[in-house]
Amino acid sequence: MRSTLRHTMIMVLCLLAIIMVGCSASPARVAIGNSVRPDPSYDFNVQVQVTNIVNLNAANYDVYFNSALVSVGNVTDGNVSGTDVPIGAWTVVSPGDLRIINAMPGLTGASGSGYLAQIGFNILFSGNVTLSLGNGTLSNTSAVRITAKWLGATFASTVVQLIVQ
Repeated sequence: MRSTLRHTMIMVLCLLAIIMVGCSASPARVAIGNSVRPDPSYDFNVQVQVTNIVNLNAANYDVYFNSALVSVGNVTDGNVSGTDVPIGAWTVVSPGDLRIINAMPGLTGASGSGYLAQIGFNILFSGNVTLSLGNGTLSNTSAVRITAKWLGATFASTVVQLIVQ
C-alpha cells in the first residue's frame, strides 16, 4: 500500500514538473521592426526580428510590401544573441513579395533574441507602407518546426525632393 502511494506521488510530481516546464516557455515571436543598425545606402531599413527562439537552424518566409511605394534594395544576414544567422537566398518573387531563406551551417543552432534579416528599402512615392510576414516556417536543429507568432508593421514613407534653381 505504502509503495503504491509513493509511486503515485512520484508520478504526480513528475507530471507537474513536465507541465510547469512546458508552460514556462514563451512561444517564439517574429516581427517587423526598425533597424538598430541602419544602412545609409537605403532610404529606410527594417529588421525581421525574433524573440524566444530555441535552436533555430533554418527559416523561410515572405515579406509583403506595396511595390508602388517602395522597392527592395538589399537583404543582409541576421544575428541572434551573438550568433550570425546567414541569408541563404532572397528574391522578389513577384511585385510586393520578397522571399527570404535563412540557413545556418550544418547543425548549428541559434537561441535567444535578435533578427533574422535586415532589409534595405528605397522609397518610390510617399505613403503608408504596410510590411507583413507570411508563409513563415522556422526549423530547429532536429528539423522540427518551431511554433511562432508572426507580426507585421506599418511605416510612413516620404520622398524628399531638393530643387536647386
